[in-house]
Amino acid sequence: MIKQSKQGNSSLLEFHEKAVGKISIDTLERANVKTKTISKNMVAKAASEPLDILSSRLDRLNLPRPVYYSMMAVGGGIAAAAVNGPLPIGDIIGVITAIGAGVVVGIYWDEVEGKFEGIVSAFKAAFSSMANKIDKAFTSLYAQAVIYFADVPKNC
Repeated sequence: MIKQSKQGNSSLLEFHEKAVGKISIDTLERANVKTKTISKNMVAKAASEPLDILSSRLDRLNLPRPVYYSMMAVGGGIAAAAVNGPLPIGDIIGVITAIGAGVVVGIYWDEVEGKFEGIVSAFKAAFSSMANKIDKAFTSLYAQAVIYFADVPKNC
């Protein structure tokens, strides 16, 4: 806030002073406040390393291109969301669902079914800190593909 104020944008500082109270540089220095700065380069590197691993492993599976791209979109969503640390399983399932990967995998199920474990392994290698959660989340993707697109009756 102080830094922004020095640069001519004092709106955040003014809001804080109205809502919480006056703040000064001396107060911050005495309190020994430290801020953690995450640069764009740090975020880009943290997000791109798993995607490089994922891309090369998915390429080796020779997946239909729409499946490859949907899996890379899932990987990109996981990588972006996980910059600050591993995701809970619900977030991983949310990314898979939001991307619509179940639809794409289901459409190409005949070509993907035998390679599904390879897809899961690629994600586990790329996101090793979340390997157990990846396993569980991809069980959900498997179920989406089978139930909705392989003519398995749904229980309504």
